[in-house]
Amino acid sequence: MKHRLLLGGTTLLLLLLLVQSVSSLVKNQTRDVPFQVRGEETAAVELIVEDEEQGIYFFPRGKTMAACLSGVNPQWEGGETTAVTPGMSVRIRGNRLRDVTDMSPHKAMALGIPSDINRMSREEMMLVPGIGEKTSTSIIAYIQSRGCIRDLSELSAIRGIKERKIARMRPYLTTRPETCGGALTEAIP
Repeated sequence: MKHRLLLGGTTLLLLLLLVQSVSSLVKNQTRDVPFQVRGEETAAVELIVEDEEQGIYFFPRGKTMAACLSGVNPQWEGGETTAVTPGMSVRIRGNRLRDVTDMSPHKAMALGIPSDINRMSREEMMLVPGIGEKTSTSIIAYIQSRGCIRDLSELSAIRGIKERKIARMRPYLTTRPETCGGALTEAIP
């Protein structure tokens, strides 16, 4: 009985040592991915290369896209001067920047980045706490009648939306008056 217990204990100890050595070997083989850590001075940027999502990168705020992309790909040839801002979606084809747009609202919200209410669909608006189907329909009708919302406080003109509700929405929503006229919200059925 003691012999079996000793043999079992020894086997368990050897198995633990094997697992530990393999895990340290694997840990040493993984390489550090630049821009993988979110910080105070970083901005979440979605990269799409050759129409395939590469993921979310946390680039230093204010740096140019060219400087950041050369850190991801040393063969980067572009000289883009676009400054990195939170919630950008960057499309790359070859070694050239093809397009810079806003990240989709559901991704931005998951990362804590406010989305432009003027460019949201009804379904995207309903992801925001306090906005249901009826409220989202009213907001879209308001945007269509006015052209865009320039400040979130304008929402108080919509029946059922008070300042307190707007305050709860502010962490999730923003407005970009400079993009007014290019609103993407859908037509009301």
